[in-house]
This record gives sequence, C-alpha cells and structure tokens, in this order.
Amino acid sequence: MNHDDHVRGVNLGGWLVLERWLTPSLFAGTDAPDEHSFMRMPGAKKRIDAHRHAFVREADFKWLAAHGVNLVRIPVGYWLFENTDGYSASVTYLDDAMRWAEKHGLNVLIDLHGVRGSQNGFDNSGKTGKAAWFSDRSAQNEALELLVRIAERYKDSPALWGIELLNEPLARGHFWTLLRFYRKAYARLRQVLRPGTRVVFHDGFQPLLFAGALWPRKSHPVLMDVHWYAFPLPGDDLDSYLKKSAWRRKFLLRSLQLWQPVLVGEWSTVLPQRFFDAAPKNTHMDLLAANARMQRAAYQKSAGSIYWNYKAEGGGMWNFRDLAERGVISLG
Repeated sequence: MNHDDHVRGVNLGGWLVLERWLTPSLFAGTDAPDEHSFMRMPGAKKRIDAHRHAFVREADFKWLAAHGVNLVRIPVGYWLFENTDGYSASVTYLDDAMRWAEKHGLNVLIDLHGVRGSQNGFDNSGKTGKAAWFSDRSAQNEALELLVRIAERYKDSPALWGIELLNEPLARGHFWTLLRFYRKAYARLRQVLRPGTRVVFHDGFQPLLFAGALWPRKSHPVLMDVHWYAFPLPGDDLDSYLKKSAWRRKFLLRSLQLWQPVLVGEWSTVLPQRFFDAAPKNTHMDLLAANARMQRAAYQKSAGSIYWNYKAEGGGMWNFRDLAERGVISLG
C-alpha cells in the first residue's frame, strides 16, 4: 500500500457501472437511461464488453501515476461477480485494475455504487426509478455479503486502500436503516480486511446527521465520504463566489472532522452556468482552473479528494485527463 496519506485521486466512473451522460456514444441508437435498460438492447453484451475493454486500460493507470494521482476510486455494481438481472459480470476487469494498480503504485478504493433495487433511483446505481433497496431486507443482506466477498477477494492486494460501503444512498427518511447497514458492514469487514485497510461510508447528503455514524477501531480506520460540487451560492462575481465556496467547504470540514476524517470522494471544476454565460468562451478554462485551485486548497486539511471523473466524452470539466493535458488542473 502506498503510504502517502493525503489522497489525490480520480474516479473511474462510467466503466464498470455505466452512466449515459459520460459515454453517450455507447448508448447511441437506444433510449436506455441506465445500464439495466441498456443490457436489454440487442447486441448489448458485445457492446459493453468492447467498452469495458477499451475505456480503461493499463496505460491509463500508468498515465495517472505519472500525473500526481495516488488513488483510483472504482465504482462497481451488485452484478460484479455474476450475471444477474440482465447485467453482465465485470470482476475480470476489476482483477485487471487491481493488478495494474499494484504494478504502477496506485491505491484503490473499491466503491459499491449500485445495489439491487437501487439505493437512490439514479442512473449511477445501475437503474433509475425508485430507491427500493431500503425496503428490501434481502437486498440489504445481499449487499453485506457482496462487500464481504469483495474484501475476501482483494484483502491481500497491496493496492487495496479501502472499501466504500455504498455510494450516494438517499438517507432522508431512511436514517436508521442506513445506519444499521453501515454498522453491520463495518463489523463484518473488520473480520476479513487486512489491518490498516480503510472503511468508507457516504454521508447520504446528510453530513451533520451521519458524522460519527461509525465508531472506529484502530485496526480499520473509518472515513466519511462527501460529494461536493457547485454550492448554490449567490453573487455574480467569480472571486466572491469562490471565496464563499472555499469558506463553506473549510467550515464543513472543520466541523465534520471533529468526528472522523473526511474524504471528498467526488468533486469537479463545475461552476454555476451564470459564470460561463458572463465570460468569453476563450476564458472558460481559466474559470475551471481557478475553481480547481480553490478546492484543492480548501481540501488540504481533509483526508484527500477524488476528482469526478477520469474520462468523459467531449472533454471539459468532467474529464480530468482532458483538463490535466490542457494544464487546467494538476495534482502533482
């Protein structure tokens, strides 16, 4: 395991859990809003295999390691190990990713991004619609067993930095169900994971409510994951907006880290549209660069931050590699 403690990461979203907006060409000719629907289209298995093979390769891990990145967060779905509910298993690709991470000195945070029934009803869970997971005890138990299975498979890999219990669950109205799941999962994973391996839980977009949700044991550190994009703050002056945004992020981090370390598991250079509308197009990359600098400075006292996303069709603010190659952002 890489012992550079401050996380400088990127997400490998859109790879083992599809999101149409990240890879629209993959969905071309379909009206599928999510992976669940996509896999019911003619030729889907062949298309998704080609996508998984090409979207992330060993060369990407080599590039990331050369550009200041020390961790990749890899979203996976409950169909990781088996073809189920029409989904196609993807564990061979995760095996590859762990091997590449070991070779190139990168840490890996394996993130359970989608569970049966969906924890949020968004496409990033694999299926849009209702968040039915919260009312399905068997699906909750299945998620526990899946986390244990992931831990058992990769516990001896020097690249395994941590496991994230569940991505962006809709916690409102489901606090006790989610808290019970988190505590059970942490207890189970401690029995399997190598000492020092982190267990990460998402705040369910209720950071003050979930702060201190897990009582950490020294053997297995606990971190809370927050996803902070563009805060809805007033003002048309970019400098003023960035100062207010920085203050808010720093204040939240100070408050939340009284309970446990905080990992900013998703962030990007995205800004409210009004700033792009008010600026000449040839200055838009400068706006993104200013936002990146502000956030990187704000997150210095956190456990680290992980950019969303490594790649996206079309480049721009959701494409870390494009921004790095343009000199807009640097993690070095």
